[in-house]
Amino acid sequence: LAAVGFSFLADLLGKQLRTRSLVVEGLIAVLLAAALIGATQFGTGKTHVLRWANSYYGLNARPGGTLVTENEYELIKRLPGIVPADDVVAVNPWNGGSMAYALAGVHTNHTHVLYSATKNDKMINARLNAAATSPAVCQALDAGGIDWVLDFGNTQFLNAVNKAYPGFWHLDVAEGFEPVDSEGGAVLYRITACERTP
Repeated sequence: LAAVGFSFLADLLGKQLRTRSLVVEGLIAVLLAAALIGATQFGTGKTHVLRWANSYYGLNARPGGTLVTENEYELIKRLPGIVPADDVVAVNPWNGGSMAYALAGVHTNHTHVLYSATKNDKMINARLNAAATSPAVCQALDAGGIDWVLDFGNTQFLNAVNKAYPGFWHLDVAEGFEPVDSEGGAVLYRITACERTP
């Protein structure tokens, strides 16, 4: 929208000056860009939005609005020393697990809370905890190269209280999930349910 407005104003000013020299057009462009930057980048609106986002997504966000808790962050920081660089970790996209890629460079099947689920993602989200008895879940995991899962609980669905991912429920008692590291209630599991013996 800013670019369209900029183009419109530049054309209008160019016509008013009835000149098409590159110097004048360049000067108009610089002046309009400065005006647009000043009007859109330095104001209370942007500051308000940044404060609001930090209250939900910052590491020190208010209780109930925290995307990544301190325990989750401590575990995420250790992931690069545990998970091989090319491996992929299954995460619930609506909690802190989805931030493992951004915060630690660890590959995850969802890299942020706003995502488009593939057919395989939908299978994992719905039935991951049944991998030991479901070839379809193992096929979905194999297709995504997923050998790990972060379990950051099932009650903290930021901005998405009606979104449920039952495949991530009760991994602590599901067959085929080996706990490798934990911090508080945050747990990293290695998925052994789909391992095949030669």
